Amino acid sequence: MLVYRVATAERMPYGVPGGPYNGPETDEWQKDMAWAHSNRDHPNPYDDGGLHGILDDEFCAFASMELLTSWFKDWLDKLHEAGYLKHVYDVPDEHVRFGEKQVVAKLKLGALVRTEPILVAA
Repeated sequence: MLVYRVATAERMPYGVPGGPYNGPETDEWQKDMAWAHSNRDHPNPYDDGGLHGILDDEFCAFASMELLTSWFKDWLDKLHEAGYLKHVYDVPDEHVRFGEKQVVAKLKLGALVRTEPILVAA
């Protein structure tokens, strides 16, 4: 199954490109984004119905590019400026769990298919 994630290869804390919510060098805008995403429209894996949390070898992602874009819609410019990319992984179905808003996936058991810029020039 293809899953979609925003990440940067400049930080690889767990052997995969790091997401924008964590890391020792989180910028102020990332803290603002994390705060803005602390709601029912952006639940963490413990509050996203069906997931009941996230395991040590799982990473947050989305089931479609549209869901990823919708989640980060107000932050796409900042993510782009900071060098984040959209990462597309092919992960075996049995290693992807679904919440109401996002998925968690064992990315290390899948393969990186491609990366794409956050914003595409018109």
